[in-house]
Amino acid sequence: ERIMKIVNPSFPYDTLAITEGFVGNAHKDDDQAPQYAISLGDFEDGGELVIDDGKVRHVISTKNAVACVDGRFTHWVRPWARGPRYSIIF
Repeated sequence: ERIMKIVNPSFPYDTLAITEGFVGNAHKDDDQAPQYAISLGDFEDGGELVIDDGKVRHVISTKNAVACVDGRFTHWVRPWARGPRYSIIF
């Protein structure tokens, strides 16, 4: 709640996705636009969020940073070499 009060206090959300060690296959979310993502932990060498908008693949570091993304585009998390990785999706 504190994160969203700083990032976008008017953003309406009623659920959170909290994961540990998540590396998902490329997928699209049907009704999740926009969404905010942050990743936390001591992970190294990877773990970025990748968004493929059909023209360009955007590689976004969400480590200790919040990113606003459109989940209706194909997206996934890149593997990382070591360390724990946690993510929160609003």
